[in-house]
Amino acid sequence: RLAFFKERCSDMSGKKFLYGTHYSAPGYVLYYLVRTAPEYLLCLQNGKFDQPNRLFHSIATTWDNVFTDHADVKELIPEFYEPPGDFLLNLMNLDLGIRTDGTRVN
Repeated sequence: RLAFFKERCSDMSGKKFLYGTHYSAPGYVLYYLVRTAPEYLLCLQNGKFDQPNRLFHSIATTWDNVFTDHADVKELIPEFYEPPGDFLLNLMNLDLGIRTDGTRVN
């Protein structure tokens, strides 16, 4: 992944950069925190949850996407390093929708 970004950077003219997005953008942070702070994502998304296919639903899937999609530059947030990890649980029973594969986002 880094090799891809370095090669792309070396081929650029003008001001060079590795990543074409801001690091730790609010949307990336709220992607993980939708279950514990839904009000912030709703504010960012004009009062509606994002499409179910774009909501966080799996650490494994997110990991795979970050390593295969060069446009996906999500980072781990501090909550991943602090027990108990409740931010991953839908303790408020939010209706986050159903993905196109038929699985409910929970």
